[in-house]
Amino acid sequence: MVSQVRAPARFTEGDTSAVEADGRSKILALLPRLEERFKNADWWYGTNWSIIDVYLYWRLCTAASAGMSFEGYSAVLVHLKKTQALPEYAEAIRREALYKE
Repeated sequence: MVSQVRAPARFTEGDTSAVEADGRSKILALLPRLEERFKNADWWYGTNWSIIDVYLYWRLCTAASAGMSFEGYSAVLVHLKKTQALPEYAEAIRREALYKE
């Protein structure tokens, strides 16, 4: 669904607006479920972060870069900030930057 929003041309050779709209509606339908989950748990699996949390961070940030807003989903926004603040996340970004040089 994020790819439908970010790169809808990958899914059709014609008009991309319906593909993008479908992706946006799917994300909007998912946000309340994520909000509820992160209201009740710090991380996807409860008290410890996992790669799922990092994956969600990446996909949600990708959706945001395509204009999706998470306003009104405070627990989702807190989860994104906590994931970005993980020392392991910072280390992975630092290492990735080394490969780009």
